Amino acid sequence: LQHAGKPRRVIGDAILASSDFFRLGHCGGESLRIIRKTPDRADPFLSSQRGNHLGTRIDKILRCVRWHRALCLHIAHDCNLACRYCFAEEGEYHGHRELMSYEVGKKALDFLIANSGSRRNLEVDFFGGEPLMDWDVVKQLVNYARSVEKEHNKNFRFTLTTNGLLVDDDVIEFANKEMHNVVLSLDGRKEVHDRLRRTVGGHGSYGVSVPKFQ
Repeated sequence: LQHAGKPRRVIGDAILASSDFFRLGHCGGESLRIIRKTPDRADPFLSSQRGNHLGTRIDKILRCVRWHRALCLHIAHDCNLACRYCFAEEGEYHGHRELMSYEVGKKALDFLIANSGSRRNLEVDFFGGEPLMDWDVVKQLVNYARSVEKEHNKNFRFTLTTNGLLVDDDVIEFANKEMHNVVLSLDGRKEVHDRLRRTVGGHGSYGVSVPKFQ
């Protein structure tokens, strides 16, 4: 166990990557890293701490990193905007555009269920790119999750992040019924938005998105 960069004691049987180190900070409230326990290193320390303050905190952290409660699905590696500040080369994704298949998304949902432990509320964010470019698959995945959640004693909460260009009555109806959150991308006033969030053809998108948001 390392606390504030100082080695304390090896515990558990997990080895964590740098991303898990960040997650541990959120789970346990302090920077703790768990490293692998080798067969020749017994761990009486962990057993001796059961019941006291440190042992309780260790147990809390171990439970936190073993189970997952949220998933961000990069459902669309593609976009119908070419925003000037986009991290994905203005929606080009360096020439490699692709949409997630239902089969891949289903495997991701199954993974979340199988690795969520006793957590009941699970969160899934449909992200992109622009998720509405893969809207049929989004709906299929939501329907699949609904069909299995009771069997596994889970409750899915879905979030949809969209620029709004492809919003229609079907999207509105389904989102109102199934989405716990809908995140809408808008860059403020029309002149600012249209300067930054332009279509692939170079036109501003404010006049299309905002009426649909309203």
